[in-house]
Amino acid sequence: MSELSRPGARAAKSREIRLAEYDAQIAESQRQSRRHSLFAVLGLSPAALLPILGLGMDFGPEIAVVASVFVTGIESWRAVQARADQREAEEGRRRLLHDAEGREP
Repeated sequence: MSELSRPGARAAKSREIRLAEYDAQIAESQRQSRRHSLFAVLGLSPAALLPILGLGMDFGPEIAVVASVFVTGIESWRAVQARADQREAEEGRRRLLHDAEGREP
């Protein structure tokens, strides 16, 4: 008799897979939040480095500072979005665990 042929075994395996997906999503959101927060504090991201340097060389350091302020704003917004994604995944994981506790005998 296969492990998945037992009553409730498929649901348990499905729940286990979904929990693993939520855990991976939470870990990824935490990583993104830390990364974007760091870029916001620095006012510079790897994607913005060359454009900011080019603007600074062509138009002066004032434009580079303005571009750095924009990077800070954008990266701050991305960090907030990553934290919201993390909270959403944590809530989904809690609901899944709560539902599993309520259904099992």
